[in-house]
Amino acid sequence: MNSSTSQRHPLKKAFENPFFQKISIYMLLFFFLQFLIFQLSGAVRSTFYSITQALLPTTETTVEIRNIIISGLQDMNELTTTQMSTKATVDFKEERKFFDRIPLGDTHVVYEAVGTVQAGIDLDQLDVKKIDVANHQVRLILPPPRIMKAFLDVEGSHVVIHFRRWFGRSVESDLQERAQREALAVIKKEVCANNILDNANQHAKKLVENILHSAGYEKVIVDTQPPGINACRV
Repeated sequence: MNSSTSQRHPLKKAFENPFFQKISIYMLLFFFLQFLIFQLSGAVRSTFYSITQALLPTTETTVEIRNIIISGLQDMNELTTTQMSTKATVDFKEERKFFDRIPLGDTHVVYEAVGTVQAGIDLDQLDVKKIDVANHQVRLILPPPRIMKAFLDVEGSHVVIHFRRWFGRSVESDLQERAQREALAVIKKEVCANNILDNANQHAKKLVENILHSAGYEKVIVDTQPPGINACRV
């Protein structure tokens, strides 16, 4: 009995040592903190990834959305959604002078033009804000609408009045080109006053929504932007 007690005594004495007890507590705390940090780091990584995916869609996904829309438009990067045709009449005079002082004559031209203006958006500037593939949701912002193309119907446009006095010039090509430029400017101004850009915005929004719905996205949010200052310039 005494021998057994004497053998256990040094081990018991070691456990009762304050220094040994402190070391044991520190080691337990160390392993516990390591385990806690590992668990938290995984959760943090997962949370950060989820937030990143929700708020900052990858370039690949943005390109994928753009490609879906372009494919639905038969590979067109420029989406023309609205077209307006109208008429314009321009009336101008040109004087001819000798040495810019002595009148030699003048030319009076009235030109009636028929023109068409097309408006839409540039899909290369499409801004995808949020993509949730798992829940089939997407939110994007369309670029501002602008005039995409404006042209005259040359066959339907013509000079209705040409009056030349004295040595005024006849209606040569440069005078007719001037009349066409002025008429086209009047046509663009008129269709812009008739809200062609607002119509282009709404038609583009509806068209993009339909394409993405057909691609499998159940919730599609399409935001539009107002036309820029130079939106009516070609």
